[in-house]
Amino acid sequence: MATPLAHMTHHPAPRGIKLLHDGDHYYAAVRAELRRARRTIDIETYIFAFDRLTRPLLTDLSRAAARGVRVRILVDGWGSFTAILPLQLWGFRNGVAVRVYRPVPAWYFVLLRVLLAQAHRTRRFLSFLNHRTHRKQVIVDNRAAFLGSINWTQVHCPRLSGRRAWRDLGLR
Repeated sequence: MATPLAHMTHHPAPRGIKLLHDGDHYYAAVRAELRRARRTIDIETYIFAFDRLTRPLLTDLSRAAARGVRVRILVDGWGSFTAILPLQLWGFRNGVAVRVYRPVPAWYFVLLRVLLAQAHRTRRFLSFLNHRTHRKQVIVDNRAAFLGSINWTQVHCPRLSGRRAWRDLGLR
């Protein structure tokens, strides 16, 4: 079944901009560019998860790094909290620079529990925590860019998540 926005992907866009209406289309296009990369790949995302979507993407990134492409990944310290250590280890093993924007120290979670018990102070603390990077972008060789609201997780892909897939958009 086509999504309500599916017809828009065939609409002519200015200067070759293409609307990618879900994670399946978005990441198919991203993978094609990762395989063509010759000099640089720069990725920034809020949520990164190790799942059926990202494993093949990480394989493409490690192959790019092996052929001499400079690969850099920036993830958010809150949105990607559970994936940070495995991603950094993967990056070290594969020659990929992995950085964390505003890492969240473990003691924050202890403090959060205390503050949740004192609701009048929690709002200020949560406001501080929300100073995050919510950008999602992939830039390949400074010639191809992907932007939008699609994170590096299979929840955006109907093929992998079925009817529960998040509806987000991307641009190429």
